[in-house]
Amino acid sequence: MKKSRIVIAVLAVLLASGSAFAYGGARGGEGPGMGAGKGYTNPDCPRAESGRAGMGRKAAPEQEVTREQAQTKLQEHVRNFNGYTLGEMDSVERRHGTAYRAKVMDAGGNQFEFHVNPWGQVRGPFPVGQ
Repeated sequence: MKKSRIVIAVLAVLLASGSAFAYGGARGGEGPGMGAGKGYTNPDCPRAESGRAGMGRKAAPEQEVTREQAQTKLQEHVRNFNGYTLGEMDSVERRHGTAYRAKVMDAGGNQFEFHVNPWGQVRGPFPVGQ
């Protein structure tokens, strides 16, 4: 009799804690299926101003970066890498706009590639296969 009460109490605690975690107790109160949550925004993305675009929200107007703006962003970014020199830059048409790629060489002669997406975010360096 005593054992059955203990078992029932333990099961009740497990059920209650499982229910709490199922509805976001360990993740800060998000409901099921919320993913990254409502607060996730990328400040460099033009859609970040409206929170998450979709579901009745209008996205902020997208402004593509021009070739000159991409060049200056790349120069500023490459300046942080000692011994890297910026080479040729070409454009690539993507679904969301024009992106840019630039070849960069370090002091040891290794070649790398930097990418600038249509909103001006710089990514890299990516090693270029010989």
